Amino acid sequence: EKTLVNISTLARVTSASDAIVSGFVISGSTARSVLVRAVDPTLSAFGVNDALKAPVLTVQQGDRLIATNTAWAGATRAAAEDVMDAFDRVGAFRFVDDTSKDAALVVSLTPGAYTVQVKSGDGTPGAALLEVYDLP
Repeated sequence: EKTLVNISTLARVTSASDAIVSGFVISGSTARSVLVRAVDPTLSAFGVNDALKAPVLTVQQGDRLIATNTAWAGATRAAAEDVMDAFDRVGAFRFVDDTSKDAALVVSLTPGAYTVQVKSGDGTPGAALLEVYDLP
């Protein structure tokens, strides 16, 4: 059996009203957990010097907002540990540190079509890597 585990797109957000947008579908009859990331400041460690400084990551189903994130470590240490655990489970590189402005979400989604987007939270342009991982 072949399974797609991850899809990613590196693109540039050019203004405050611009966004990187991608979509994906959860099939079957049961909910799936996914890791969604907007890698921005950490991109500098890979030689990308014009990364977004303050990304805003959102997951939507149609017009309904499912989740949003602006700083991956979240409000609690437990939230940060859940996200880091998801990075390790899928083999994704870790962000530079707990205070980076990279964005990430672990969400359980019912079958259906979803849209993810990355915008600039401070209005300045920059590159972002948008990733979606199926969590085992």
